[in-house]
Amino acid sequence: MAYFFYILTFFIVLYIIFKVFSQRLFAFFMGYFSDSNPKFFGTAKRELFKGIEASVKNNKLTLLEVGVGTGTNFEYYPNGTHLIVIDPNPHFKKYYDENRKKFSNIKSEEIIVTTGEEMDGIKANSVDVVVLSHVLCSVNDISKVLYHCHRVLVPGGKLFYFEHILEFDDAHWLRRILQEFLSVTGIWPLLFAGCYLNREVLREIQAAGFSKVNGKKKHIKIDSKIFSIISSHLVGTATK
Repeated sequence: MAYFFYILTFFIVLYIIFKVFSQRLFAFFMGYFSDSNPKFFGTAKRELFKGIEASVKNNKLTLLEVGVGTGTNFEYYPNGTHLIVIDPNPHFKKYYDENRKKFSNIKSEEIIVTTGEEMDGIKANSVDVVVLSHVLCSVNDISKVLYHCHRVLVPGGKLFYFEHILEFDDAHWLRRILQEFLSVTGIWPLLFAGCYLNREVLREIQAAGFSKVNGKKKHIKIDSKIFSIISSHLVGTATK
């Protein structure tokens, strides 16, 4: 009985330590693997984000990226983009600053540390484009984040979204079961800063008040046995 108590205590202490340092650890992990992002997602992101160019008016574009993380999307943005960024994890700042130095063609601002649900400080009708890239998997309130994305866009402005979702192809039923298991048990959210593998976000986007929603489910080839679990994606745009 005493051994059980010691083992239980050990895991409780380990859990508490992990929770306390989870943001710092996650930022380090994402910073370490930031070079892998274009390797895994570069082709698909380039195809989606090339549409941002159409939003440039008079050589000006104001873009808000929600959940910027380490800043892995700079290379897809048009020259001269005025980039506003938010992220709830303050430990991303170091890695974001390192990346932004590589892209002097982008007028990037400092990270605003806040969540997508609480970005009231971004003025309504103030940005031409909003980007969500692997964000809706980990937010607490998808509808509220999308409300703010719609609110801050100028009339006719566009939301570009690139999100991993629950497996949609019955041929990959085992992957879907694993996504559900890792999400429901809390294992994946604990390891990856609240990220859930079993979300389907298209309906929420369609219900967020946009005049037009174009979404496509697709598989992205990821050459990793672990991270191939997030190969099922929803990519597209929504117009205010």
